[in-house]
Amino acid sequence: MAELTEEQKERVRVSKRKYKKTERGKQIAKIEKQKESYKKGRKTYNKMYHENNTEKFKNYKQKESYKEKQREYDLKYRYKKRILESNTVVKRKFICLSYYSPSDTPTCSVPGCGVSDIDMLCIDHIIDNGADERRSIGRSNLYRYLIGEHFPAGYQTLCANHNLKKEIERRRVLSAGKWGEKPPGG
Repeated sequence: MAELTEEQKERVRVSKRKYKKTERGKQIAKIEKQKESYKKGRKTYNKMYHENNTEKFKNYKQKESYKEKQREYDLKYRYKKRILESNTVVKRKFICLSYYSPSDTPTCSVPGCGVSDIDMLCIDHIIDNGADERRSIGRSNLYRYLIGEHFPAGYQTLCANHNLKKEIERRRVLSAGKWGEKPPGG
């Protein structure tokens, strides 16, 4: 048998690569298709199994061993979870307070008040409609809501003292309407 020339050897290598690529491509596509159908089938199976064995799951969750494992897991990861959540909340709070502050850094919006401690600052509804808003959007995190809505108008940054003072004045006005001109104790 005659020896192949370098050019012929290269053609053979190229054709083998093409064959492998096409075969490999077909195999990968087939495997991906099988994975998808497996996931769908597994999901429906799990759903049906859970519906048919609800008592079994209830009994398992009532067992002391399950509760003990759950307690261990909670104790092990509670601290880590709290730290991660608190960091996220603090970041969101800082972003919102910075946006609604009169300057770039979070400070109280009342002129002459120099409070810039992030723990003492809060978001205030300018029109005093906070309760109505919480009812409409649900009890979600206000900072998450503000960021998600791209910082709508109607909010300001106030320190805790000025926020409380504003609420006291609002209640005083409401009670003056009930009691006439002078509210009791005022």
